Amino acid sequence: MHSGDYYKDPWYHEYLLSSERRNIFPYDKIFHGVDWGNITNLLDFGAGNGYYYPTFYKYLPNECKIWAGECQEELIDQILSRKVKGKWKRLTPFYIEHSEFPLIPDWLPPMDIAFCSCVLSTFANPSLAIEGISRCLVDHGRILIVDWHKKNTSNGPSIEEKIPPEKMISFLEKVCYSIIQRRDINDYVYLIEAERRVEVKSGQ
Repeated sequence: MHSGDYYKDPWYHEYLLSSERRNIFPYDKIFHGVDWGNITNLLDFGAGNGYYYPTFYKYLPNECKIWAGECQEELIDQILSRKVKGKWKRLTPFYIEHSEFPLIPDWLPPMDIAFCSCVLSTFANPSLAIEGISRCLVDHGRILIVDWHKKNTSNGPSIEEKIPPEKMISFLEKVCYSIIQRRDINDYVYLIEAERRVEVKSGQ
């Protein structure tokens, strides 16, 4: 059975903002090579406590709004606290229930890109989670996935809960995504960028 409960532990919350995490998840190496232009709205799905936000503000257009979806209220509180201290405008945290088919609130505007770091591997069926995210994306919207290689590490999920990139790509392709790029950040982390395909109905 897929538990995925490691992300709820207080020790993991501390790890999310630690120097150890920065060594494994280097900001610039992750963000470099992705087209961040012409993005009006970004969904950070599984936002945690805002590890990437200083880098979002470095790379994203000045007018881009960031919508931080998180299922743990204590982490939302941490994001709000960091928002005030960092004077992060254009950032809106919101609660989203952790269900196998996540329901994105209808009041959100259409998203140009969804950012998912170490979150899809917490779902028993990532394809369902991707489908839920897709409902809020614009036509040909993108999803950017950063997740663990299937190797032992001192922090994060057990090796049994990690999803190798080849399998993650199969989940994406199953729900009509085309792969833009796939690259290794290092021995422990990979990045996949994919674009949502829009199915043209017959007769149109």
